Amino acid sequence: MNTKILKLIAFTLLLLSYKANNVYAQASIDIESGVVFTGYNDVRIPGNFGTLFSLKDDLSAKTKIYYRLRASYTIKTRHTLSILYAPLEVKSEGSVP
Repeated sequence: MNTKILKLIAFTLLLLSYKANNVYAQASIDIESGVVFTGYNDVRIPGNFGTLFSLKDDLSAKTKIYYRLRASYTIKTRHTLSILYAPLEVKSEGSVP
């Protein structure tokens, strides 16, 4: 992951966690990870009358690991600001007749 993004998130949380006027706020960071694979992906090009093919069965895609990062800040238990970073890209290979 880009270190500039991590530094920006850390700096933002540092600024948001500053205590002012006896108001207490809560900052949190969530990290999620897992495995992504193609499932039910049937496509028809063009629209309703074209040729139907399956991105899962007709093409081959590698299983990949994904991750998501979320930084949140709650103000006075009423408002929450969040930043989400969730890159995801799955490339398929093959040919369709």
